[in-house]
Amino acid sequence: MKKYLKIIIPVFVLSLIAFMGYKVVSKINTKKAIAENIKTIPAFSYASIIDNTSFTNESLVANKSTLFIYFNSECEFCNHEAEMVGENIAKLKDIQLVFVSYEDKEKLNYLRININY
Repeated sequence: MKKYLKIIIPVFVLSLIAFMGYKVVSKINTKKAIAENIKTIPAFSYASIIDNTSFTNESLVANKSTLFIYFNSECEFCNHEAEMVGENIAKLKDIQLVFVSYEDKEKLNYLRININY
């Protein structure tokens, strides 16, 4: 019995160390892949409510941080967040803000005019 334990315990420990090493390397590779993927914004096309043109990934300012904010006028959190952005717009001057919504242009234009965004 002791002979089997002398063999099984080292094999188990080595297996555990190998498994932990594999998990660590796998996690590092995943983080590197994610970091590489977030450097570029995938192609998109939205209708702009400001001038009725198409706003695409090529419309973004190059070499400037971009923040996409999903917005819904019926969402209290979204409205509060939009107000906070408006109040702190001077602090966000180095960031390009893109509000995205699925709502009708008429409704969004009404909000834009009345909130002064």
